[in-house]
Amino acid sequence: MTRQTRVIELQEEAQRLEQQLDEVVNEALAIEEEVDEEALTDHQAYADALVEGDTTERHLRGVLNLVENYNCDRVTIGAQRTGELAQVQDLTLDIRDERKGRTGKSNVAGASRAVFVAAGIVDAPFVDGDASIEQRARAINAIEPETTAWLEEQIEDLSTPDVSVKNGFRERLAQRRDGAAETPPSTSPTSSDSPE
Repeated sequence: MTRQTRVIELQEEAQRLEQQLDEVVNEALAIEEEVDEEALTDHQAYADALVEGDTTERHLRGVLNLVENYNCDRVTIGAQRTGELAQVQDLTLDIRDERKGRTGKSNVAGASRAVFVAAGIVDAPFVDGDASIEQRARAINAIEPETTAWLEEQIEDLSTPDVSVKNGFRERLAQRRDGAAETPPSTSPTSSDSPE
Protein backbone atom coordinates (compact mmCIF):
# COMPACT_ATOMS: atom_id res chain seq x y z
CA MET A 1 0.00 0.00 0.00
CA THR A 2 1.33 3.42 -0.97
CA ARG A 3 1.85 5.92 1.80
CA GLN A 4 -1.07 8.32 1.94
CA THR A 5 -0.08 11.94 1.47
CA ARG A 6 -1.90 15.25 1.69
CA VAL A 7 -0.99 18.60 0.18
CA ILE A 8 -2.11 21.43 2.45
CA GLU A 9 -2.61 24.81 0.83
CA LEU A 10 -1.71 27.17 3.64
CA GLN A 11 -3.95 30.10 2.67
CA GLU A 12 -6.95 27.73 2.61
CA GLU A 13 -5.87 26.22 5.92
CA ALA A 14 -5.57 29.68 7.47
CA GLN A 15 -9.10 30.49 6.29
CA ARG A 16 -10.39 27.20 7.72
CA LEU A 17 -8.77 27.93 11.07
CA GLU A 18 -10.13 31.51 11.07
CA GLN A 19 -13.63 30.10 10.51
CA GLN A 20 -13.13 27.48 13.22
CA LEU A 21 -11.96 30.20 15.61
CA ASP A 22 -15.12 32.22 14.91
CA GLU A 23 -17.28 29.14 15.55
CA VAL A 24 -15.59 28.49 18.88
CA VAL A 25 -15.99 32.13 19.89
CA ASN A 26 -19.71 31.91 19.06
CA GLU A 27 -19.99 28.69 21.08
CA ALA A 28 -18.27 30.27 24.09
CA LEU A 29 -20.46 33.38 23.88
CA ALA A 30 -23.61 31.25 23.70
CA ILE A 31 -22.57 29.43 26.87
CA GLU A 32 -21.77 32.74 28.58
CA GLU A 33 -25.31 33.93 27.80
CA GLU A 34 -26.88 30.76 29.24
CA VAL A 35 -24.79 30.30 32.38
CA ASP A 36 -24.23 32.56 35.37
CA GLU A 37 -20.78 34.10 35.42
CA GLU A 38 -19.88 32.36 38.70
CA ALA A 39 -20.81 28.96 37.22
CA LEU A 40 -18.63 29.40 34.12
CA THR A 41 -15.49 28.24 35.91
CA ASP A 42 -17.12 24.84 36.55
CA HIS A 43 -18.87 24.55 33.17
CA GLN A 44 -17.12 21.78 31.21
CA ALA A 45 -18.39 22.79 27.75
CA TYR A 46 -17.17 26.33 28.36
CA ALA A 47 -13.77 25.10 29.52
CA ASP A 48 -13.58 22.85 26.45
CA ALA A 49 -14.44 25.79 24.18
CA LEU A 50 -11.68 27.89 25.75
CA VAL A 51 -9.13 25.10 25.23
CA GLU A 52 -10.29 24.56 21.66
CA GLY A 53 -10.10 28.29 20.99
CA ASP A 54 -6.58 28.53 22.38
CA THR A 55 -5.48 25.48 20.38
CA THR A 56 -7.06 26.79 17.18
CA GLU A 57 -5.39 30.17 17.64
CA ARG A 58 -2.05 28.45 18.24
CA HIS A 59 -2.45 26.41 15.06
CA LEU A 60 -3.46 29.50 13.10
CA ARG A 61 -0.29 31.22 14.30
CA GLY A 62 1.69 28.18 13.17
CA VAL A 63 0.20 28.28 9.68
CA LEU A 64 0.60 32.04 9.33
CA ASN A 65 4.19 31.68 10.51
CA LEU A 66 4.89 29.38 7.55
CA VAL A 67 3.24 31.80 5.14
CA GLU A 68 4.83 34.99 6.45
CA ASN A 69 8.24 33.91 7.74
CA TYR A 70 9.06 30.97 5.48
CA ASN A 71 7.35 32.26 2.32
CA CYS A 72 5.57 28.92 2.15
CA ASP A 73 2.42 28.32 0.09
CA ARG A 74 1.92 24.63 0.80
CA VAL A 75 3.29 21.64 2.63
CA THR A 76 2.92 17.97 1.85
CA ILE A 77 2.62 15.54 4.71
CA GLY A 78 2.54 11.76 4.80
CA ALA A 79 0.66 9.38 7.02
CA GLN A 80 2.72 7.58 9.63
CA ARG A 81 2.59 3.85 9.22
CA THR A 82 4.01 1.34 11.63
CA GLY A 83 7.44 1.52 10.00
CA GLU A 84 7.65 5.29 10.30
CA LEU A 85 6.48 5.16 13.91
CA ALA A 86 9.09 2.51 14.69
CA GLN A 87 11.74 4.72 13.10
CA VAL A 88 10.55 7.66 15.22
CA GLN A 89 10.77 5.59 18.39
CA ASP A 90 14.17 4.16 17.49
CA LEU A 91 15.64 7.54 16.67
CA THR A 92 14.19 9.06 19.85
CA LEU A 93 15.83 6.27 21.87
CA ASP A 94 19.12 6.87 20.04
CA ILE A 95 18.91 10.56 20.93
CA ARG A 96 18.22 9.62 24.54
CA ASP A 97 21.19 7.27 24.66
CA GLU A 98 23.46 9.86 23.05
CA ARG A 99 22.40 12.54 25.53
CA LYS A 100 22.73 10.17 28.44
CA GLY A 101 26.27 9.30 27.40
CA ARG A 102 27.17 12.94 26.85
CA THR A 103 25.43 14.59 29.81
CA GLY A 104 24.37 11.79 32.11
CA LYS A 105 20.74 12.85 31.61
CA SER A 106 18.26 10.95 29.50
CA ASN A 107 15.39 13.42 29.19
CA VAL A 108 14.22 13.63 25.56
CA ALA A 109 10.62 14.65 26.11
CA GLY A 110 10.60 17.09 23.19
CA ALA A 111 12.67 15.03 20.79
CA SER A 112 9.89 12.61 19.90
CA ARG A 113 7.66 15.44 18.61
CA ALA A 114 10.36 16.80 16.31
CA VAL A 115 11.22 13.33 15.03
CA PHE A 116 7.52 12.47 14.52
CA VAL A 117 6.94 15.64 12.49
CA ALA A 118 10.18 15.14 10.56
CA ALA A 119 9.08 11.65 9.57
CA GLY A 120 5.70 13.01 8.45
CA ILE A 121 6.98 15.84 6.25
CA VAL A 122 7.11 14.87 2.59
CA ASP A 123 7.72 18.31 1.08
CA ALA A 124 8.17 21.70 2.68
CA PRO A 125 10.56 24.57 1.97
CA PHE A 126 12.11 24.36 5.43
CA VAL A 127 13.00 20.66 5.10
CA ASP A 128 15.18 19.05 2.44
CA GLY A 129 13.14 16.15 1.05
CA ASP A 130 16.27 14.09 0.41
CA ALA A 131 17.62 14.61 3.93
CA SER A 132 17.76 11.84 6.50
CA ILE A 133 15.17 11.80 9.24
CA GLU A 134 17.85 13.02 11.66
CA GLN A 135 18.60 16.03 9.45
CA ARG A 136 14.90 16.75 9.01
CA ALA A 137 14.39 16.55 12.79
CA ARG A 138 17.12 19.18 13.24
CA ALA A 139 15.28 21.39 10.73
CA ILE A 140 12.01 20.90 12.63
CA ASN A 141 13.79 21.84 15.87
CA ALA A 142 14.60 25.20 14.28
CA ILE A 143 10.99 26.16 13.54
CA GLU A 144 8.53 27.70 15.96
CA PRO A 145 6.54 25.46 18.37
CA GLU A 146 3.16 26.65 17.06
CA THR A 147 4.08 25.46 13.58
CA THR A 148 5.35 22.14 14.89
CA ALA A 149 2.15 21.62 16.93
CA TRP A 150 -0.01 22.30 13.87
CA LEU A 151 2.07 19.96 11.69
CA GLU A 152 1.92 17.25 14.33
CA GLU A 153 -1.87 17.42 14.49
CA GLN A 154 -2.16 17.29 10.70
CA ILE A 155 0.12 14.25 10.49
CA GLU A 156 -1.75 12.48 13.31
CA ASP A 157 -5.06 13.19 11.56
CA LEU A 158 -3.78 11.84 8.25
CA SER A 159 -2.35 8.78 10.01
CA THR A 160 -5.69 7.86 11.57
CA PRO A 161 -7.45 5.25 9.42
CA ASP A 162 -10.52 6.62 7.67
CA VAL A 163 -12.90 3.87 8.69
CA SER A 164 -16.35 4.00 10.17
CA VAL A 165 -16.86 2.85 13.73
CA LYS A 166 -20.59 2.33 14.05
CA ASN A 167 -20.79 2.74 17.78
CA GLY A 168 -17.72 4.67 18.85
CA PHE A 169 -16.73 5.99 22.23
CA ARG A 170 -18.79 9.21 22.15
CA GLU A 171 -21.90 7.39 20.95
CA ARG A 172 -21.56 4.72 23.63
CA LEU A 173 -20.99 7.37 26.27
CA ALA A 174 -24.13 9.24 25.20
CA GLN A 175 -26.18 6.03 25.12
CA ARG A 176 -25.07 5.02 28.58
CA ARG A 177 -25.74 8.49 29.93
CA ASP A 178 -29.24 8.36 28.48
CA GLY A 179 -29.71 4.86 29.85
CA ALA A 180 -28.44 5.91 33.27
CA ALA A 181 -30.90 8.78 33.33
CA GLU A 182 -33.78 6.38 32.65
CA THR A 183 -32.65 3.77 35.17
CA PRO A 184 -34.28 4.23 38.57
CA PRO A 185 -31.91 4.70 41.48
CA SER A 186 -30.81 1.54 43.22
CA THR A 187 -32.83 0.52 46.24
CA SER A 188 -30.15 -1.72 47.68
CA PRO A 189 -28.62 -0.46 50.89
CA THR A 190 -25.29 1.29 50.70
CA SER A 191 -22.68 1.36 53.41
CA SER A 192 -24.10 4.65 54.69
CA ASP A 193 -27.59 3.08 54.92
CA SER A 194 -26.39 0.07 56.89
CA PRO A 195 -27.02 0.05 60.62
CA GLU A 196 -23.93 0.43 62.73
